[in-house]
Amino acid sequence: WTAGKFRPDAFIYTAVICSAAKQGSIDEIRGLVQTMRRQSVPRDLKLYTAAITACAGIADHEAALEFLAAMRKDAVRPSVYTYNSAMIACVRAKHAEHTLELLSQMRADKVGLDMALVTSALTACATTRQGWPLAARLLEEARSQGLKLDLFAYNAALSVCSRTEQWEEALKLQADMQANGVEPDRITFAAVVAACGRGGQADLALGALEQMKTKGIEPGGSVWAGLVMALGKSGRLEDALAVVEHLVGLADKQDVDVGGEDLLNAHTSAVAACAGAGDWQSALGLIASLQARGVPTDARLVRAALRGLGEHPHLAAALFQLIREPSEECFNAVLTAVEGHALGGPFFRQALDTGFFALMTRRLTQDGLLDVHGMSFGAARE
Repeated sequence: WTAGKFRPDAFIYTAVICSAAKQGSIDEIRGLVQTMRRQSVPRDLKLYTAAITACAGIADHEAALEFLAAMRKDAVRPSVYTYNSAMIACVRAKHAEHTLELLSQMRADKVGLDMALVTSALTACATTRQGWPLAARLLEEARSQGLKLDLFAYNAALSVCSRTEQWEEALKLQADMQANGVEPDRITFAAVVAACGRGGQADLALGALEQMKTKGIEPGGSVWAGLVMALGKSGRLEDALAVVEHLVGLADKQDVDVGGEDLLNAHTSAVAACAGAGDWQSALGLIASLQARGVPTDARLVRAALRGLGEHPHLAAALFQLIREPSEECFNAVLTAVEGHALGGPFFRQALDTGFFALMTRRLTQDGLLDVHGMSFGAARE
């Protein structure tokens, strides 16, 4: 091949490109397509769809649109699956405007939406905080084409609501499900509770919990974690702490689906609520409880705790003594908080005195992961 004694045909090129697509090798795919064009080897739908799917995997929207334009140049008509991959690449790259353009192109090419495309595109929308306007447009387009949303599409849309604090839209979608005879499941209610939780709508979250019980659906750990967030943001600290205690009890029984992520989310929301109420003792107690269970402390939890210690920098010593297995992200969160805080000097002194910085630096150096932002080193030097 390389010596020019063998000229591969379209079948071989397509096989090689499909293999490169699985590895996400966009530059290699681009070079192969250009070689095919120079050698007048036909490019077909399968080849371009594989290339664009690879772009979706690494959120390279520019390459996806480039391959889509090349398809038109080669008079290859995109399929619904091709458009699906291109949309996902754009959504993951946080380029909603390009995704909307693709919807218009689909309409011009007379390529209709299907439920698989709608669901996967909605799922991609849930990966960005700006995903709701695009999700709303996708739902509008699907309905205009006469598609009837199924449970998976509704749950994907609700997931977008839960991640973008669109609790009102979540309730509308839930009502729409009921009107169209689509029965909700645990995932549905978990998303509704999470949306209400991020919006601080405790009564609505409790209402969703009651609906689950009425339908005989056992709340999982994610539902209880969402409820803690709702109660905490509503200023109902005692209720939030009671739900955390209940969730811990469920985890101990091991007869309900409660994972480490659920415990971390619930404790983080509760710590944030304690911070808002100035209850630093409860905040530190919650972190100690997580540490005792072997649940890793992440950056969100540290940020929530540091906010609660804003008026009491000497209490940072207790916090730093609790965090014995910090991640690189957690370490950087501490440094960033110290840098931006009016009491950064006392915070930093406590981190030094407790050996937190020494512990973190030693661990990251051993793992080859020492990558602290320059701005954070500036704070440390001060």
